[in-house]
Amino acid sequence: MMVDAAQRRGTGRVGSATDPASFAGSAYGFDVVRLPVAEVQIGSWHVAAKHAEHVVLAVSGAERKLRLEVMQVGAIRRLELAYDDLATLVVGAESGHEGDDGTRLLVHCVRPPLFLKQAPAGGSGVGGGVGGKGGTFAQPDFIHTADFTQGNASQHDVHIYRFARNVLEPALPRLQALGLAFDESERALSEQMASVAADAAAAATTRRPRPYVPRALNTTASSATPRAQAIALIEQKEREMSDRQARYAGICPVRAKIYEAVFTELIAIIRADEPKRGALLERVRAEATMTIAAYNTVFEHSTEFGVRKLTAATELKGSLDASIRLLEAQIAELRREVAAASALVETLEFRAADDAKRSEAKARDVHEIARSNAMLEQLLEVLKPSAPQKEK
Repeated sequence: MMVDAAQRRGTGRVGSATDPASFAGSAYGFDVVRLPVAEVQIGSWHVAAKHAEHVVLAVSGAERKLRLEVMQVGAIRRLELAYDDLATLVVGAESGHEGDDGTRLLVHCVRPPLFLKQAPAGGSGVGGGVGGKGGTFAQPDFIHTADFTQGNASQHDVHIYRFARNVLEPALPRLQALGLAFDESERALSEQMASVAADAAAAATTRRPRPYVPRALNTTASSATPRAQAIALIEQKEREMSDRQARYAGICPVRAKIYEAVFTELIAIIRADEPKRGALLERVRAEATMTIAAYNTVFEHSTEFGVRKLTAATELKGSLDASIRLLEAQIAELRREVAAASALVETLEFRAADDAKRSEAKARDVHEIARSNAMLEQLLEVLKPSAPQKEK
């Protein structure tokens, strides 16, 4: 498919959403097409398939994406291109390549692809597995990674896919139904191959072997990771942080996993070029892991200590509350006894005061009676001599 400049400046899509061919795949149930690739070449990066599932080209019409999957070291590495990233798809005959007649597909990109790898068991990714429910790539088992093509896919915009005989040709109608359009002209194929050859020759003439610099004198950054590859890795890290909503500050397990994956990729890239630096970075990662584990242990022990203290304080508070309730009951009982005793004392005091008043009144009466009796006796003594004698 040849896309003009106006179309690239506009939507930049391969095919049109209003084109009936764009919906033919869904009508026939062909949402995903997977094709085994015999050989793939991007710049100086070259991989020849050893079996049918070693290198696979997958096209998803639902997501409008083209993916190259390569099995490396027991894990699947994925190179992902959206339809918006494609400028030209050229199909041509492949003859005389290692004695095999097949088909060649040239993909011209307008921007670098995304790089994904299969997530470890139990991890969560953002890429999605192949052939999931509904024929899409929505299984969360891929995470972003560095450019596993040694920087070629980030620097070269032409990808070459070689297929065995009768692999790509029968699938062309299905691929076109998924929204892809191809240019099968020999002229376009020859122009693309000439451009690829010129790029390869220029890269070969400008590439120079890098002399070894002792570690004590090497003050510049290592060139094992090209600038474009580092930029792509940073962009993928930022996309991963945004997609998984990781926090840039504070404790965040998601950010820790992303940074661990980035550090692992950097170590792998550096170790391929300088094993000593790779081993040193491995030791740095081990020391950092031990430090983080130590801090985690201290945090866990501190948390356990705080929980024990809180539990003991809660139990002590419960026992103190029970003691307080018991003492309050005893105080209430004693207050009732004090009130009863006070009432009894008041009664006794009232009775004693009444008895004292009665005793005083009685004493006064007795005194008056005694004085009256004394006066009467004195009067009787006075009256006795003057009393007349009775005649005998």
